[in-house]
Amino acid sequence: MKFILIYTIIVYTGEISIAKEMLDSGNIIYKPKIVYLSKYSGDNKYDTLSNKIYSNAPLTELDAINLCLLPLMKSEYLRGIMTEKAIELTQHIKDTVMKNKCIELLYLFVQKFVCDEKARNKLQEAYSMTDIGEMIVNDTTKKNKEVIISKILTVLETNIGEVPNEYKNAMINLPLYSLTDISMDVKGFKSFSDLDKYLI
Repeated sequence: MKFILIYTIIVYTGEISIAKEMLDSGNIIYKPKIVYLSKYSGDNKYDTLSNKIYSNAPLTELDAINLCLLPLMKSEYLRGIMTEKAIELTQHIKDTVMKNKCIELLYLFVQKFVCDEKARNKLQEAYSMTDIGEMIVNDTTKKNKEVIISKILTVLETNIGEVPNEYKNAMINLPLYSLTDISMDVKGFKSFSDLDKYLI
């Protein structure tokens, strides 16, 4: 019998500096890996990223992750203000692919963890100018599932081929947030099986 090793990582935002790190329930001990963003200075990360971006130095995948996490790290600034500063940085990234990736990652995190309406609106404007964002933002805000599904199918049919009916039917029953996740990732799909993780 094969056993699958499962590892859990829990990321706590900048306001949390301590949390329960183990759950002992008798026969089972649950001990996830804990990452405290409070241990990372968002201000220092911002300065480092700013220097790279304004000097046109190439950004790494780690840089993209750090940029999208800036609003959630420890900082002298409120989340909304740091979000706006992060958005401003993305506008100066010369590499279009990396720029879009940073904006899309930032959009995902801000929608879940930042309540500042001004920052969210500013980010949505930037996101709507990316390849995927241009296709779906207006439809998403109107909660128009049929239009989003249609555009997902268009990308799939263009990049892969005719979409099997089982996948079409499955998407009809998905909640809006799952369709939004698919629409953000669909350009990178190599086969229809890439949809499976969203249909669970």
